[in-house]
Amino acid sequence: MEASIEMYLDQQSRKESQRVVSEMVDSCFNACIYNFRTRKIDPKEKLCLYQCTDKYFRHATKSGRIMTEQQLLMKDAAAASAPSQ
Repeated sequence: MEASIEMYLDQQSRKESQRVVSEMVDSCFNACIYNFRTRKIDPKEKLCLYQCTDKYFRHATKSGRIMTEQQLLMKDAAAASAPSQ
């Protein structure tokens, strides 16, 4: 049972990571890319993309840390409430 919970949490974590990256790409592209007349990204667009992606990665790192802490707390609570053998 514990293994299936861990597998589920791992799967949810991966899905969340994919969602965050997809959201980041959409959001940063829409916010930063405005010049479609050339194939190159201009310096202002590059700076905007850097700042935007940095913000998302910092958020994802913090969220991941909190999620891991919550998973450990849930695991500890489950272990504490399990009957002793």
